[in-house]
Amino acid sequence: MKIQRHATPISRFYRMDMLKWMVKVAVRHPERRLPSYRDWESRTGLALFDCTAAKTVLRWEPVTDRQELVRRGIEEPMREYFR
Repeated sequence: MKIQRHATPISRFYRMDMLKWMVKVAVRHPERRLPSYRDWESRTGLALFDCTAAKTVLRWEPVTDRQELVRRGIEEPMREYFR
Protein backbone atom coordinates (compact mmCIF):
# COMPACT_ATOMS: atom_id res chain seq x y z
CA MET A 1 0.00 0.00 0.00
CA LYS A 2 1.39 3.37 -0.95
CA ILE A 3 0.67 6.16 1.49
CA GLN A 4 1.04 9.76 0.42
CA ARG A 5 1.76 12.38 3.02
CA HIS A 6 1.27 16.07 2.37
CA ALA A 7 2.76 18.59 4.76
CA THR A 8 0.07 20.97 5.98
CA PRO A 9 0.66 23.88 8.35
CA ILE A 10 -0.93 23.48 11.77
CA SER A 11 -2.46 26.93 11.45
CA ARG A 12 -4.60 25.68 8.55
CA PHE A 13 -6.14 22.91 10.67
CA TYR A 14 -6.62 25.33 13.55
CA ARG A 15 -8.39 27.90 11.34
CA MET A 16 -10.73 25.21 9.98
CA ASP A 17 -11.45 24.06 13.53
CA MET A 18 -12.22 27.65 14.56
CA LEU A 19 -14.63 28.03 11.64
CA LYS A 20 -16.43 24.82 12.63
CA TRP A 21 -16.56 26.04 16.22
CA MET A 22 -18.13 29.35 15.14
CA VAL A 23 -20.82 27.45 13.19
CA LYS A 24 -21.48 25.25 16.22
CA VAL A 25 -21.84 28.33 18.42
CA ALA A 26 -24.21 29.93 15.89
CA VAL A 27 -26.48 26.87 15.79
CA ARG A 28 -26.11 26.24 19.55
CA HIS A 29 -24.66 22.77 19.09
CA PRO A 30 -24.38 21.00 22.47
CA GLU A 31 -20.79 19.84 21.90
CA ARG A 32 -19.14 23.14 21.09
CA ARG A 33 -15.66 23.20 22.52
CA LEU A 34 -13.27 26.07 21.88
CA PRO A 35 -10.46 24.73 19.69
CA SER A 36 -6.96 24.76 21.09
CA TYR A 37 -3.91 25.63 18.99
CA ARG A 38 -1.81 23.65 21.46
CA ASP A 39 -3.94 20.56 20.73
CA TRP A 40 -3.22 20.83 17.01
CA GLU A 41 0.43 21.55 17.65
CA SER A 42 0.74 18.40 19.77
CA ARG A 43 -0.51 16.29 16.86
CA THR A 44 2.65 16.98 14.87
CA GLY A 45 4.57 14.40 16.89
CA LEU A 46 7.49 16.79 17.27
CA ALA A 47 7.49 16.65 21.04
CA LEU A 48 10.84 16.88 22.76
CA PHE A 49 11.44 14.70 25.77
CA ASP A 50 14.07 15.38 28.39
CA CYS A 51 14.87 12.21 30.30
CA THR A 52 17.86 13.63 32.18
CA ALA A 53 16.15 13.19 35.56
CA ALA A 54 15.37 9.51 34.84
CA LYS A 55 18.95 8.89 33.74
CA THR A 56 20.28 10.51 36.92
CA VAL A 57 17.87 9.03 39.47
CA LEU A 58 17.80 5.53 37.96
CA ARG A 59 21.43 5.59 36.80
CA TRP A 60 20.05 4.68 33.39
CA GLU A 61 22.29 4.69 30.35
CA PRO A 62 20.44 4.11 27.07
CA VAL A 63 22.09 1.84 24.52
CA THR A 64 23.82 3.92 21.88
CA ASP A 65 25.18 1.11 19.69
CA ARG A 66 22.65 0.08 17.01
CA GLN A 67 23.73 -3.58 16.93
CA GLU A 68 23.49 -3.86 20.71
CA LEU A 69 20.01 -2.29 20.62
CA VAL A 70 18.84 -4.76 17.96
CA ARG A 71 20.33 -7.70 19.87
CA ARG A 72 18.85 -6.74 23.25
CA GLY A 73 15.59 -5.20 22.04
CA ILE A 74 14.63 -7.54 19.18
CA GLU A 75 16.71 -10.70 18.92
CA GLU A 76 16.71 -11.71 22.60
CA PRO A 77 12.96 -11.12 23.11
CA MET A 78 12.17 -13.06 19.89
CA ARG A 79 14.31 -16.02 21.00
CA GLU A 80 12.59 -16.00 24.38
CA TYR A 81 9.13 -15.73 22.78
CA PHE A 82 9.67 -18.67 20.43
CA ARG A 83 11.31 -20.86 23.06
